[in-house]
Amino acid sequence: MLWGGHDGAGLELRKRASGAMALHGRFPYGVPAVLSDGGRTGRPKKEVIAPKAFEFRINTPSEHDGKPKDIHLLSGHDFGKPLASVRSGTLELQDSAEALTFVANISPEMQEVSYVKDALSAISAGLAVGISPGFR
Repeated sequence: MLWGGHDGAGLELRKRASGAMALHGRFPYGVPAVLSDGGRTGRPKKEVIAPKAFEFRINTPSEHDGKPKDIHLLSGHDFGKPLASVRSGTLELQDSAEALTFVANISPEMQEVSYVKDALSAISAGLAVGISPGFR
């Protein structure tokens, strides 16, 4: 699995009247993403993600029930730390030629979970400023 990241992807938190937090973000296409810092002796490995690179995964329904395949927004690439998902109805994705954009709706109950608090605090403080999509 490759992991690409892009600094300055534009994460933004908005509080909703319901108490939920809406996390907006985007992964722009055509911009070099750092896959590896190169370690001590190597040069950084970068890759440019082509427009619509995630289209197949986003638009292909599950073979089991015909519903969208589940896609997760994770904290730290950890499936044990989900923030939102397509199947739960808490993650909306929009794929365009310019970027993959998302809105994650984080309920008040999820905001009480320790790793979610940590992620939201880092975003609010400007310390987590981008996303890093996992793909094969």
